[in-house]
Amino acid sequence: MDASGEFWPPVLKPHLAPGETITILYRPEHIGVAQGVGGLAGRIETTTFLGPVVRLTIKLASGRIVIVDRPSHEAGHLWARGMTVSLKPDAQRAVIIAGENLP
Repeated sequence: MDASGEFWPPVLKPHLAPGETITILYRPEHIGVAQGVGGLAGRIETTTFLGPVVRLTIKLASGRIVIVDRPSHEAGHLWARGMTVSLKPDAQRAVIIAGENLP
């Protein structure tokens, strides 16, 4: 899905009609983070240690803020404020809500 020039890759369900309005949600733990290119480029704004996870607040080029949770053992020593990273949403775990009548 293209949103403000960003590509968020959902696995679409067969019951969706072409041209139907949908909303796609990703949980913070279902977005991977890597150094370099290959996904949605962004810059780490903050890192917060939350015990089992490190919460990263990442600002994309569009200005959109994305919250990502990574396991502490993976993320604690890898990520720092100001670092440029690439987000990799897990398309298999995208939650798709069809229609325009959203809460």
